[in-house]
Amino acid sequence: MHTLSFEETLSQFEPMIHEFIHRYRLYRQKDEALQTARIALYYAWNEFNPKKGDFAPYASSYIRGYLRHQLTRSTRLQERSVSMDPFTMDIHTAEEDILHSSIAIRSVIDSLPISTREKEWLSLYVLEGAGPSEAARQMNIKPGTAASLRKSALAKIRKPSIQSDF
Repeated sequence: MHTLSFEETLSQFEPMIHEFIHRYRLYRQKDEALQTARIALYYAWNEFNPKKGDFAPYASSYIRGYLRHQLTRSTRLQERSVSMDPFTMDIHTAEEDILHSSIAIRSVIDSLPISTREKEWLSLYVLEGAGPSEAARQMNIKPGTAASLRKSALAKIRKPSIQSDF
């Protein structure tokens, strides 16, 4: 199937891989980008079907797509993560934030124009993450009743007049 071994193919495509690293300005992550591109080349080498065309354009496209995908994932991960010095991180603040958030959510739930049992279901669902059967068990009702409470509460919450208040 392949006329060249993977090592020979890699040595041929190494300049192109470096060009992609230069084009996407991956200097700080050069080692990781090199390894990612080599992995992509290996996948392309394994999946290539000679009946569908030449290997060079296929490999180039595969490597470029793989690098861009990894770059997007890396960027997304960096945007979502926050680095903190363990000595400056205040655990009590995090607990207080959760408490304040719970109180704020509870006050919003209490202000909704729904029945007391619907509020109880909504609190279990939102604040404790209880699923339908868990909420039914905690409320000491049948799962069908909990489903009815859910349906009626959500129907009332979704009314346009209520949504505009938030």
